[in-house]
Amino acid sequence: MSEPRASLTATVIAGGTVLLAGGGTSSADLFKGNSIEKTAPMSAIRSGHSATLLTAGSKACGSGSCVFIAGGASDAAAQSWEIFDVVTGSFGRAANATEMLNPLRAHQAAALLADGRVLLAGGTAQNQALETSEAFDGAGFKAGPSLQTARTGAASAFVPSLDLLMLSGGSEAPELITGY
Repeated sequence: MSEPRASLTATVIAGGTVLLAGGGTSSADLFKGNSIEKTAPMSAIRSGHSATLLTAGSKACGSGSCVFIAGGASDAAAQSWEIFDVVTGSFGRAANATEMLNPLRAHQAAALLADGRVLLAGGTAQNQALETSEAFDGAGFKAGPSLQTARTGAASAFVPSLDLLMLSGGSEAPELITGY
């Protein structure tokens, strides 16, 4: 990596390339085979954020290959989310883009749903564990289902054939969300 990082994201993108983003910095690198290439920086220093590879045709991605980066911004005035465009190698978003419902969200679980939305669930905001979720549809955010318990640092898995999202993390038993 081009610099030390902690709580970064690593997202596999086109051709086995891996996007390494954030981790207490705004910088990002592309790991390709045996080399690391620095990319344009993100708009904010991020740690404890999520990174989700979007489906082709997402409203948020004109080129068809993008990564949705959400939360973990170190400054409340910073943009709460942004898009990495694999084709251009840059971060950005539309000028009229809305902020997350909870712009201070960090350490959340993120899952790509079958319809292309990304569900952000749990996490923390101002040192408080969250019981809320929100869904990004490529253009904006809508409130998602409430969680049974506040979760931070949770892992998620979406099972399309069952229309089921499982959240696991925190001190409680795993939680299942269906039909969302």
